[in-house]
Amino acid sequence: MEIREHKWVDIAERLENALKHNLPWVAFNDTAEGLSHVNMEFFTSAKHANDFCIARNYAIDLGGESFNPSDYRNLPVANLQQVLRQDSSAAIFNKDQVETLLQLASVQPLAGSDHVRASELAISGSFFPVQWTKIIQPVKEVVEYQVIHHTHLGHHVYEIGHEVSQGPSFDNYENAARWLKEELKDKRPDSSIDEHLIIGRYRDKALELNVEGRPESYCGITLALTAPVYDPLQNRNIYELQQMNTLGNPAIIRHFLYARVEADGILKLYDDSLKPADPEQLKTSAYPVQFTYEQFNTKNEKVMKINEESYSYAKDMLLYTGFGEDLAKPLRDKMEQGLTKFTLEHKKQFGPDTVESVLHFAKGTEKDIMFFNKFDMTLKQPGKEDLKQTYFVGTKHNYTLQERYNMLDGRYVYREQPRLVPTQVNGDTRMRPNGETYLAWRGVNFKETDSYGNFLTKSMNWDHQRELGKFDIKQMADDYDRRQFLQQLQKGNSVKATVTQDGQQVEVRVAANPRLGKLDFYDQNGQKLDIRPKERVGLDQSQSVDKATAKEQKQEKNKTQSQYKKTTTKPSNAVAAEKRKGLKVA
Repeated sequence: MEIREHKWVDIAERLENALKHNLPWVAFNDTAEGLSHVNMEFFTSAKHANDFCIARNYAIDLGGESFNPSDYRNLPVANLQQVLRQDSSAAIFNKDQVETLLQLASVQPLAGSDHVRASELAISGSFFPVQWTKIIQPVKEVVEYQVIHHTHLGHHVYEIGHEVSQGPSFDNYENAARWLKEELKDKRPDSSIDEHLIIGRYRDKALELNVEGRPESYCGITLALTAPVYDPLQNRNIYELQQMNTLGNPAIIRHFLYARVEADGILKLYDDSLKPADPEQLKTSAYPVQFTYEQFNTKNEKVMKINEESYSYAKDMLLYTGFGEDLAKPLRDKMEQGLTKFTLEHKKQFGPDTVESVLHFAKGTEKDIMFFNKFDMTLKQPGKEDLKQTYFVGTKHNYTLQERYNMLDGRYVYREQPRLVPTQVNGDTRMRPNGETYLAWRGVNFKETDSYGNFLTKSMNWDHQRELGKFDIKQMADDYDRRQFLQQLQKGNSVKATVTQDGQQVEVRVAANPRLGKLDFYDQNGQKLDIRPKERVGLDQSQSVDKATAKEQKQEKNKTQSQYKKTTTKPSNAVAAEKRKGLKVA
């Protein structure tokens, strides 16, 4: 961003005055005119500066129903002062030395951030954001169970329109779950995002919630979440409380701080008020979403200028659709080039199979937001012809990369789907969602393709839980294991299971086969197994008992007849001898 030289004095004066009033953070609107002393606001903490920037950047013109085209960023006042002083005296460390200092302090640069620019800030002695993590045992830390209600209108810009409210709190999870189930038993889920959560609050921590009602990692853990599930008995969707995390499993707490390499070569950590801090003692922290890594200069050169909200939105879509964080850096690099559309390549191994994808991004017309629109996927399997398919990405109801692979590999996925109806679009009939959803299994129809060469999909209803009940599967006995097992099976995965057959426990893999209305069982080498249902095993055993009884009865009858013959006839060898002599045998 440009700082015009004739404004340096006025800007420096305002920065100095802010520090005198304990306001170490500055926020400004990044405009084409460059930084000016009149468009700066000052704050006591990074959180307040972030909140201010977010509110300004997402301000809505209710009359015109459009967004205010603002681009507010923030950074420490000290960083900006250093730019104005053109101070390079602190640049006495190299990148490797900074990385060593970070490791010694047990902190890391933010995931997905511009590590190159962060290193430059560290080398120059400026403040830069870092994260600190620690593994804890929630069962020892949770002291209160809070019910939360989160709603969202479901429109395209996800960052706007969230409403979060707190319900009652309880001293144990069972009471919280019991109250929530009773509260929701007669209510119908809304068509937009409408969910209830049970949050476990950690000891000595105030509950801080994000826009989705989830707790920040340092203050609590999401234990359960409601989801709409179709109830055939009531012929409607109902709320089902699904467990997300358990108290017995380890959890990670994360704090966001600011680091600076001092002139004496020591890396020190600071809270979001830029006061020295010990991560172990922090009560709260905030993700520095609006922190700017941009390099200021007196020339009109933009080293880094992208819409951070747009980047976060596109990066989150990659995460939600199963592409992980590997593409975060390439995504940022492409966006920094100012491209309105571009592609990224991705490759992932699933056992011996390789999935190669080309992801397509394009900037929206209404707002400077980059959208992940679709990806072209190629499945390469040893000894088989490559399979290709294009998948479009929407705002919701997206399948993950793993689920797409499973379907292209011939398996089926069970999840909520939008109901499509024929709709006229520019004279053509297109299938478009009508706002309703339903739960069903979906797979690929390899016999039919559309006009673009994509395989068509097919949906089907099949009660997989009823089918699972026919088999003696160990994982279905425990509630937690059952949920985990069903979750993996419904994603289309081949799931490890222990089945009891003929009194012996057998380790198998199970896959859903809704097309044939059955479960497929395999051994660890992928060979199909014939696992009999419990009813058939019982029938076979009953038939075996009947056969054994009949055999015993027949043997007893033959024994009786044999004894009777011994008392009324001659021995067989004697009879044979008399026959040879020509005698008449009685």
